[in-house]
Amino acid sequence: YVPSGVDLQLVQQAVESFPVMKVLAHPAAGSFPGKNHYKEVLPPLETVAELLPEFLAFGIQGIEVHYPAHTDAHRRELIEWAATYDLAISGGSDCHDARERPLAVAGLIEPEWEQFSGRFESITG
Repeated sequence: YVPSGVDLQLVQQAVESFPVMKVLAHPAAGSFPGKNHYKEVLPPLETVAELLPEFLAFGIQGIEVHYPAHTDAHRRELIEWAATYDLAISGGSDCHDARERPLAVAGLIEPEWEQFSGRFESITG
């Protein structure tokens, strides 16, 4: 986990010292429609798109597509990003509690899991 706003160059050496897969987490959550807590802390997808070259230069290897605050339109766009930039697709429930964000509400389909796990295995050996 790297907090928002941190200069990626400051964490580059530390991140590369460990066998980790760098994944951009919930990039469209700040564009979730309606009243919600996501907009309070996350930028809209348009801002993330502007920052994407920085994340790619940092060496991200995956992008979280399946996330409770991503709409179908967000997922389609993020899948396009994954294909364009050869990024593994990830997903998760962002489970913090049983009511607002319960466990197992967003996940990968089998081909996505196979791609993700294969990339992770190539990193961790």
